[in-house]
Amino acid sequence: MTDKTYLGILKGGVLASFLMLFFVFSTFLFPYITSKQLPFNILMEILLVVLVLFLIKFPKYRPKKSLLTYGIVAYFISIALSLVVSVDFNLSFWGDTERMLGFFHLAHFLILYFIIITVFRSKKDYALLFNSIIASAIVVSVVGFVKGNMNSTIGNCAYVAAIMLFAMFLEAYFFVEKKDWWVRLIYSIAFVISIIGFFKADISGAQAGLIMGIFTAILVLILISKNRKTKIISLSALVVFVAIIVSLFVFRFNPVFDGTYIGKALRDFSTQNATLNTRLISYKSAGHYLIDNPITLIFGVGHGNYATIFDKYFDPEFYNYDRNATYFDRAHCTIIDIITTTGIIGLLAYLSIFVFILIYLIKAYKNKRLNKNELAIILGLIVAYFVQNLAVFDSFATYLYFMMILGFIYFIGLNGELDNKENKITKTLKYIVLPLSLIFGVVAIVNNINSMTMIKETITAYGQTYSNGLVTGSSKFAEVFKYRTGLERDAREAYINLVLESSDQILKATSSAEAEGAMLLAVTAAEANKAYNPNDNLILTRLAKVYDLTGRFYLYENNSEKGSYYSNLALNTLDRAIEVSPGRIPLYLTKANLLMNFGKNDETIATIEYAKNLNTDMPESYCQLANVYFIFKDFDNFLSNLKICQEKGGFSLMNWEDFLTSVENYYYSVKDYKNLASFYEIVINSQADDENKVSLLSTLAMVYFEDGNWDMAETTALKITTINQSYANDVNTFLQTVKDAREGKK
Repeated sequence: MTDKTYLGILKGGVLASFLMLFFVFSTFLFPYITSKQLPFNILMEILLVVLVLFLIKFPKYRPKKSLLTYGIVAYFISIALSLVVSVDFNLSFWGDTERMLGFFHLAHFLILYFIIITVFRSKKDYALLFNSIIASAIVVSVVGFVKGNMNSTIGNCAYVAAIMLFAMFLEAYFFVEKKDWWVRLIYSIAFVISIIGFFKADISGAQAGLIMGIFTAILVLILISKNRKTKIISLSALVVFVAIIVSLFVFRFNPVFDGTYIGKALRDFSTQNATLNTRLISYKSAGHYLIDNPITLIFGVGHGNYATIFDKYFDPEFYNYDRNATYFDRAHCTIIDIITTTGIIGLLAYLSIFVFILIYLIKAYKNKRLNKNELAIILGLIVAYFVQNLAVFDSFATYLYFMMILGFIYFIGLNGELDNKENKITKTLKYIVLPLSLIFGVVAIVNNINSMTMIKETITAYGQTYSNGLVTGSSKFAEVFKYRTGLERDAREAYINLVLESSDQILKATSSAEAEGAMLLAVTAAEANKAYNPNDNLILTRLAKVYDLTGRFYLYENNSEKGSYYSNLALNTLDRAIEVSPGRIPLYLTKANLLMNFGKNDETIATIEYAKNLNTDMPESYCQLANVYFIFKDFDNFLSNLKICQEKGGFSLMNWEDFLTSVENYYYSVKDYKNLASFYEIVINSQADDENKVSLLSTLAMVYFEDGNWDMAETTALKITTINQSYANDVNTFLQTVKDAREGKK
């Protein structure tokens, strides 16, 4: 093949990678992620072999030595080094299907970078790449508009906002570069679409990035412009820009901003913002880790293993802001994530990339390969990208775009000439790199195809479970678990979650032997995941729940020996989960349930009390204490904790239909109307629905009547008419009954 043929194949492959942004295969597990990364991997693996053949045959195209390239390679080497000390090698190397950010997958972006700097060798080439970035971003934005959901084809608004950042700066880049009015009009329209998509995505970190990017671009113009008039205009623009931003923040609570995207965006920058607070708590966890573990600063805990740090230093204050998303597998700040997982070596290598970017951009400006406007805009983009990454982490889309920007900076930082010298690298490429590339390509392609098959079969197993029951689904999952791709943990977790969510009703509908097989498959799956990292809190918690469920299953089947065996395993595993993450309140509440099953009443109370003191604002502990005290027939503590549970909004967390019936039945059976009345007073205070409140008031009035408390019976009944006058006749009839009873009439 000629060099033009090779160039065409390689350039076409790079451009084809943009198509992956729109791949969302609903038959895949985590379709917004796996649908993109796995096909991209296969594409890069094929192109790698083509690239090596191309460089062997046409040595003049070999990339030149570059500090920027050294920095990028050094960063990938730092990730590889962290694998040696990783607390979970599988997660570091392969990642998971939810993120697909393991070293194996990230390495494909390094391949992309080398392809770009090899075959894209002119401003025209990079104009094609930049326009492809803009076009793909516009499609993502428009799809978001049409869907009414700015997750679009990306699956996460944070990454849509990041995509729009790249697009907006590049649109500005072409606007100042082009002179034809109609071309500028096209980029202006594209900019409007991008900025609308950006604000609809509504991500505070990206918005901060945009502000800092614009500030940087204007500041650069002030610093490098030699023309006095340009300096004055730029300085004036900067003053106006800062004044506008400050004014918007000062008046962000003005009613004029109510219901607007800008208003919401401005108000999100607040100490009351739940997301901001959970991020700060996460950063605090990283800080504790760095102070307590200075030795591991060299290599970190292993790429992708931030959860280990977050769990160990989990702060119960987190629950004040979020009760659901309490597991952070990433720091949501690239700098913190890198230093904690790949150590100081990784951080220095990462930061060196940006230092070399700055050096190359300045060099390009001095060599007149960039004018001042282009320099300002590209620097603004780099700053915007860096700042927004202080509140998030990279994804497929941002890695894709960033590698293309890095390729451009490599190009303009060098003189752009081809190296016509034949050198000793040819033999290395031919006899070492090419065979290794072929082996890697074949093995990796097979692995990626198997991965796609596995995650597709996982979804099929999901469907069979929901349609035909757990037993049928478990048979399919057992087949899925036979795959060996490095990503099996997510298939196992899918099955484990299915069992934990719906096992009770499904198991009762199947035969004992079949149910036992389904349960033991869940045990095997959970234990296999534990083998990756015996100190992973989430894995341990799931394993404890599986053990507990299995123990209850055997007790239900009157097999007390196995029931006790698995129940003890559950308690021991839960203790280990608490040990590796002592700040997680739900773990103690789950442990209390297990202790109560073992008849350890004092330990049950002590465990819940300990959990309560970790965060006294959480209602769950009070609600569970109320439930336990009721079971133990300690009614004073029952009512006092129930009242706090209600005051803290915990009633929505309880199964009131069953609980209410249990309390009613007991108090009625012992004719304890006083405590029953106190119970209803607490429950009524939690009700927002008028019909429910009327029903409970009616019942409470009857309780007071049965207790002979005529005054409270009348007062309670009259409250009904203040809510709904249509009950006036019923209330009057009841009042007459009370009056008759008061007067001793039948």
